[in-house]
Amino acid sequence: MYNSQITSERIKQLAKDKNISLLLLSEQCGLSKDTIKTAGKSENGMKAKNLCMIADYLDVSVDYLLGRTNDPNLKNSNNININGNNSKVISNISNVSINSKASSEEIAEMAEMMKSLSLVERSKVVLFIDEMKRQAK
Repeated sequence: MYNSQITSERIKQLAKDKNISLLLLSEQCGLSKDTIKTAGKSENGMKAKNLCMIADYLDVSVDYLLGRTNDPNLKNSNNININGNNSKVISNISNVSINSKASSEEIAEMAEMMKSLSLVERSKVVLFIDEMKRQAK
């Protein structure tokens, strides 16, 4: 069962171990200054995208932050990198229209591909798409 206090404690301890203030961590992840401080008091905890950004910044897995594992090492971290200039886009999407709306077949193919990804990988894809949309504006 999810325990937001575990998540909050792990984030705070990792930041302390890496000599990073919670304020700097919040700023670097684009969060309000109170997001991390209040996360442990919330029954629902943090949003998935916030957890992903924090996990990426602290170089640990989201599962570690959530208390689902005691192993902080990232797993499958080479699939998508949304933070660097060398971002990889899923390369096995075939027949996706770039300049028009996706067909129902394309949408179904993308949905199947998303289902095959872990929650962390899906979150990274969503964040990557969101960033691409913002850059396109």
